[in-house]
Amino acid sequence: MNESQYLSKIAALEIEIDYLHGLLDAAGIPYKREAKDIEDLSPDKNILFDPDQGARIMPLEITKQRIRFYRNLFNGRSDVYSLRSGKPGLGNLIALPLQGLALKSGSSAFIDKNWNAYPDQWKCLKSVKRISSEYIDDKIKEWSKEGVLGVLCDDFDVDDNDDSQPRPWEKKQIFFHKEDAPSKVEIIVSNRIYINTKNIGKRMQNAIRRMAAFINSEFYKKSRMGFSTKGIPRIIYCGQDEGGYICIPRALLDSLIEKLNDADISFSLTDDRCEGTPLDVTFKGELYEEQMRAASAILEHDNGVLGATTSFGKTVVGAYMIAQRKTNTLILVHNTEIQKTGLKI
Repeated sequence: MNESQYLSKIAALEIEIDYLHGLLDAAGIPYKREAKDIEDLSPDKNILFDPDQGARIMPLEITKQRIRFYRNLFNGRSDVYSLRSGKPGLGNLIALPLQGLALKSGSSAFIDKNWNAYPDQWKCLKSVKRISSEYIDDKIKEWSKEGVLGVLCDDFDVDDNDDSQPRPWEKKQIFFHKEDAPSKVEIIVSNRIYINTKNIGKRMQNAIRRMAAFINSEFYKKSRMGFSTKGIPRIIYCGQDEGGYICIPRALLDSLIEKLNDADISFSLTDDRCEGTPLDVTFKGELYEEQMRAASAILEHDNGVLGATTSFGKTVVGAYMIAQRKTNTLILVHNTEIQKTGLKI
C-alpha cells in the first residue's frame, strides 16, 4: 500500500471520527478533543469501570509518522493478515481497536484491568514490548508451581547428572514436608476425601492434588499419530477444590495417610460415610481357591480393585463380598448383558 492509499484510508477514518463525534453529541455525552483536558479520566485515576467509554477515547490526529509506525507493526505479518496471506489466521486483531468504525460501535478497544478504554489507543499499543522466550519459560515454571498440578513443573529442574533422579520408566514419587503443615491436618471421609486447606502450604496442596492426577494416554497416542489433540487433556485430574477443601477419590485414603505418617504430620480423620442398610443375606455357594484368595484380600480393606481375566467369576466374588459385608450395595455396569448376569446371581 503506497502513501496515497494510506491518505485515502486516513480520509475515511476522519469521516468515521466525525461520525462518532456526531453520535456522542446526539446522545448528549460530553467529551474533550484535547488529551490534556481528559487527563483526569486516565485509568490509573479511575479505579471503577466507566460506562461512558466514548468519552474516554481521545480524538486522534493521524500523521505520516503514525502511518509509518503502523505499517512497521503489521507489514508482512501473515499470522495477522489472514486474508492477505491466503492462509487461515487470526485476522487483524491488533489493528481493530484503532479503526474508527470499531470505536464508533463500541465493539473493540484496548482496555485496562478495570475494563476502561485507554484514552490514547496508539500510546497503549506503542507501549507494548515483545517478551522473550526465556521470560515465558520462567513464568510457566513459576505459575506451574502455584497451579493445581504444580508437581509437573519438576521437568524444568531435572539435572541429567543427578543419579538420584528417577529413571524415565519409573513413576515420580510424591512426598509431603512437615514444614508445609505446622498444625493438624483435617481429613473428612464422605463421598470423597475432603482435606481442609487451612494452614496447609501451597506445595503440599499441590502434592495432594497430584495424587489424584494421571497422564492421559489418549493424548499422547493422538500426538504420536499426528492427530489433533484439541479438547483432549494431557493430564486427567480426578479431584476438585470446593469451599476451602481439596476433594480427591476415596481410594487414595491409604496413600494419603501413609504419606502423612512418613512426613510425621499429625492429622484428624472423621468418617462421615453412609453406613448403608443392613441386609440379612448368606452366600449359598462355594468359591474356588483363587476366588477365595481374591475375596479375602479385598475384604481386609475398605477399598479395592479386583482385576482378573474373563470367566474368572468376578461377579460371583462380588456376590460373596456382599454377603460378607451384609449391607445394601450399588452395582454399576457398562452394558445390559453384565446387568442380566448380575440379576441372575
